[in-house]
Amino acid sequence: MKQISVNRADTRLLTGIPRAGTTLAVHILAEVENVVALHEPLSPTLFNCCADRIDAAALIATELEKMRQEILDSGEAVSKQVMGAIPSNPVAALTATGLRKEIVSLEKICLAKPPQSGAFKLIAKHNALFTALIDLLQGYETFALVRNPLAVLVSWSSVDFPVNRGRAPMGERYDKALRDALDAAQDVLERQGILLAWFFARFRRLPDGHVIRYEELISSNGAVLSAVCGNEVRLSYGLEEQAGGASLPADELVRYRDFLLERPHLYKGFYTVADIEMCFHRLQSCVP
Repeated sequence: MKQISVNRADTRLLTGIPRAGTTLAVHILAEVENVVALHEPLSPTLFNCCADRIDAAALIATELEKMRQEILDSGEAVSKQVMGAIPSNPVAALTATGLRKEIVSLEKICLAKPPQSGAFKLIAKHNALFTALIDLLQGYETFALVRNPLAVLVSWSSVDFPVNRGRAPMGERYDKALRDALDAAQDVLERQGILLAWFFARFRRLPDGHVIRYEELISSNGAVLSAVCGNEVRLSYGLEEQAGGASLPADELVRYRDFLLERPHLYKGFYTVADIEMCFHRLQSCVP
């Protein structure tokens, strides 16, 4: 077995608002030389033995080092994947009826370009889990992706994820205040607003340059991810923003817009009411 030294600078965490492009970011980063990027490699069942937040953070550190060792020894890693690769989108294509289902499964994958030494960058992505424990994971460089809240709500309406119902199980597991607030809210949109506020509030703790907008990810054609991996990111293909709201009724889009315009404090410091309005006009062309 090749032994590696523990250097948290070589392991970085990626989190973000669900449906803000975190899986796309992992897909892109996985193509970068000497970088291993993994999509939600930690199974929720691993945390069943954790008594509290401190135990959970310690378990994450232990599991990340195990990942590094396995990658170096075998050229393999556990990740959510489709046919042995990390997709750019973890859900099925949008249809006119029904919710989009998750198409990924947690499996061991063979790395296309396994690192040859221990000095590779390991990037692990989890949304609610890393966000809930962000204050206890400060030994790692953590980056977060955010997205215009209106586009987020539209996307949440189309997927069969807990956020569709205004819940975030792993976030609630390690943030009792969040769980209590969601339990007290009767309306789905109200719970989704609580979730948006929670994610944005947690990301305000990150250093400058560690919060990346989805819109910048697209407009830079992935180049902004260079900050995450420390290497130049240059794609041979172009990125296009995904609207994700083709089946959303027009009155629902108006309801989401009005909800956000009345609550600018939810996203203050990241987006403005003008951003919400511009996104609304762009999305209008995508709805019936």
